Amino acid sequence: MLRVTERYRRTDFGHLHADVTYTDPGAYTKPWGFAFDSALEADTEMLEAVCEKGSDAWGSLSDIEKSSVTVPPEVLAKYVGVYTGPYGGGRTFHITLEDGKLIARIEGTASGGLGAAGLDPGAPTPLVAQSQTLFDGLGISYLFVADDKGAVNEFVLMHISGAYTFHRVR
Repeated sequence: MLRVTERYRRTDFGHLHADVTYTDPGAYTKPWGFAFDSALEADTEMLEAVCEKGSDAWGSLSDIEKSSVTVPPEVLAKYVGVYTGPYGGGRTFHITLEDGKLIARIEGTASGGLGAAGLDPGAPTPLVAQSQTLFDGLGISYLFVADDKGAVNEFVLMHISGAYTFHRVR
């Protein structure tokens, strides 16, 4: 049986810290969750982020592959690297090329806003090409960005919560 534990703590007048943990021994090998910090935005309306589709509506890898395009191996090779960015409280993604396909893996444990498949640290997420630069990773999209010389030094991770730029570190 799924059990969700939410802990909220006001760290000072204008800030809130929350920890969310999911426990379900029948579904998960260990509890998992995330933490996030929120700041008071005085004199503004509170905005709600709603994911209108659950992960069951994202489809399967085989569904996504039906709309895939072929990207030459030399183009895919430009995207291989290690990237860091702000999503989920700060994350590092390892993008590798395995059997002719891009694979994304998250390094270590991250804190803050999850909400998509393939976000478990170390879990391989196949990236399915939707164009030469845009890839679908089951609920998250990855847009690789080349500079004016053709070097790819960043990607934009697109999630229901927003777009997050990740920069190549190696």
